[in-house]
Amino acid sequence: MLQKSVRFITCALAVGLSVFALNAVADLNDSGVKIKWGYIGNIGPERWGQLDPSFAACSKGKTQSPINIPKKVKSADTALTINYHPEAASIIKDGSTELMIGTAQTIYNDGHGLQVNFTDTQNPETIHFSGKSYHLVQFHVHTPGETQWHNETFPMEVHLVHQSDDGGVAVVAVFVTGGEPNRALETMLNKAPREKGTERKLTSNTINPGSLLPAKLEYYNFMGSLTTPPCSEGLHWIVLANPITASPAQIVRFKQANNGVNARPVQPLYSRIVNFVDTAK
Repeated sequence: MLQKSVRFITCALAVGLSVFALNAVADLNDSGVKIKWGYIGNIGPERWGQLDPSFAACSKGKTQSPINIPKKVKSADTALTINYHPEAASIIKDGSTELMIGTAQTIYNDGHGLQVNFTDTQNPETIHFSGKSYHLVQFHVHTPGETQWHNETFPMEVHLVHQSDDGGVAVVAVFVTGGEPNRALETMLNKAPREKGTERKLTSNTINPGSLLPAKLEYYNFMGSLTTPPCSEGLHWIVLANPITASPAQIVRFKQANNGVNARPVQPLYSRIVNFVDTAK
């Protein structure tokens, strides 16, 4: 069992009737899986906002992700606790994810690659951020990384997507650089299905998302969006300042699994403030 905490907070997640109530009355936006989009040519990121009216935020939004994290940030003291353990999951190639974003039920694709789904809403994989609990829905990988740090791009980036019981979404982003191989990423590669849209179920002790976290949990946080259509806004982004490593061979294999590049270019920061929490204090 692994528990990584920025500040000790007792974290308990109650996913109950409120989620089902939201699902019952929410508007459905599944355009992110129905409309063809990609990363090059006439369906690339520069054209997403023109492909469908529901993608308007991709070109008109003011809190879009990813961003380049600037050198000038604001010091903050927002409490974060991360509780990850080995858990039953499934791996899917070019799959989709369903989230409640506010009161909108949104179904989207994470960028044409591999993702690990945690389908049990009672799973113990949680974070507690800014007074609210979120359960881990899935994680996926972008090659190269999407978020830039002081104009630097990492070869890979992991996004761990979390859902609260009241329509909140929090994404924990982890930079990946070349170095020692990562056990969780190796399992993801070895167990991945070969055919698109197919899913492979794993046992409860196969994947530990805690293996995707660095030893030190200093982080940046800001408001952002999905990095794929429909580019819905209102997401909390928590970008860990310290990278983890993957072997060069693992990075190459993920790039192949992602059909090359599956990273959206950085978006304007506009008036957003980027907070930095130094957990060493």
